[in-house]
Formats: sequence, C-alpha cells, structure tokens
Amino acid sequence: MKLEKAVIQKLKKDLETVKTMDDLLGKNGVIKKFIKHLTIATVTGRADSPSGL
Repeated sequence: MKLEKAVIQKLKKDLETVKTMDDLLGKNGVIKKFIKHLTIATVTGRADSPSGL
C-alpha cells in the first residue's frame, strides 16, 4: 500500500508541471517518466528510483 501511495503522489506531482501536450506525451514526457518509474518500482519494490524520476 505504501508503494502505491508513493507512485500516485509522484504522478500527481508530475502532472502539476504539464503545460503542453509535449510535456505529457513527448520524449521526456510525464507519461514516459511515469511508466519508467512504475517499472522500476515494480521490479525493486521501492517507490524511489536510482534514476531520479
């Protein structure tokens, strides 16, 4: 449960910075970062990631 809350908080924080569609969908967009973060969190079982997402 703690991991899920941390992932949701991270997504909410990132979504607050979205100003354009590129910010959301682009090469370094929020969605791509979120998927990366979620993958790392799932594999490691930790909400923080070494890549600084």
